[in-house]
Amino acid sequence: MPILIPIPPPSPFSPAEAEVIEGLVLPMIKFFQQLEVYDELGVPDPTAVAVRFGYDHWRSDMVTEFRKTTDSGVFAIGVGTGITSVDFTNGTIALTDPLASGDEVRATYRFKYFEDPEFQSFLRYTLLEINSRKPISAFTLEAAPLEWDATLALGVYIQCIKRLLLDNLIWRSRLIFPEPVDFKSYLKALKDEAATLYETNIKSLKRRILGARPAVVSSGKFFTQQLITEVNWRRFTVVGASG
Repeated sequence: MPILIPIPPPSPFSPAEAEVIEGLVLPMIKFFQQLEVYDELGVPDPTAVAVRFGYDHWRSDMVTEFRKTTDSGVFAIGVGTGITSVDFTNGTIALTDPLASGDEVRATYRFKYFEDPEFQSFLRYTLLEINSRKPISAFTLEAAPLEWDATLALGVYIQCIKRLLLDNLIWRSRLIFPEPVDFKSYLKALKDEAATLYETNIKSLKRRILGARPAVVSSGKFFTQQLITEVNWRRFTVVGASG
């Protein structure tokens, strides 16, 4: 049976992004990045040459199969044997010849629920959100302390779950997830658990920036810069003693 040979795609992320997204986030949502659609019926365009399917962003590094049904029977097809090209990004194929009336094309493929730019957007949002928490900081992703990585990954994970919950309200998710009520409850439990840990981690991270807080300061004036950055954050340790 003709199949498309898997080709690993290059990483779309910068080294700093890959450390968080590929190293920490993707293992947590691996299932959603390789969802399988089995034997889906394609929808031909008016020319009957191009055929589109329900989901885009197919995994080019995983096996994809097509079959064509005609009056003569069912035939496996592939690039060079009935198919001119496959558009993995948009989930469409171009046929060598137009479909005759009554002909069908079906596909078995795996797709990524989340697009790479979504991960990058979620990561930027999380970094800005953490920086905005008091004491306000201005870390870039490249210069953020290593201990921030887990919390950044949690923030991205929470945004992914929120998107899944929103999609659960429309038909798109129900094509893949057949039990929307139970699935929604499960996702909400995951989000709540992650959000609790996320808030706990942020408080710890911000205390780490300031260092140890004094129990009592009897007198004196202390100058504190308004913006903590990757350059000066290690200097913010105020030591005090209580009598």
